[in-house]
Amino acid sequence: MLRNYSRRRFANLWRNRAYASINVMGLAVGFAAAILIALYVRDEYSYDRFFLGYRDVYLLTETKDVIDRRLLTERWDFSIPDLAAS
Repeated sequence: MLRNYSRRRFANLWRNRAYASINVMGLAVGFAAAILIALYVRDEYSYDRFFLGYRDVYLLTETKDVIDRRLLTERWDFSIPDLAAS
């Protein structure tokens, strides 16, 4: 009985090859996108987890405000070493 169902299923897929290949390719692209999104989210949540006290690690940024409003505000994600010692 199960053999008959699987035989009919593959016969139907073989008869509608274009439709079946489009469905399989769409499913593969969907799975690949879901895996890539999951890997990206996992990487973002595990950022700096290799430090022992990772809950106490902060990123300090410096901002340089400009006088002329036509220029953009500059931001750096690093700071002077003396700031880390305090």
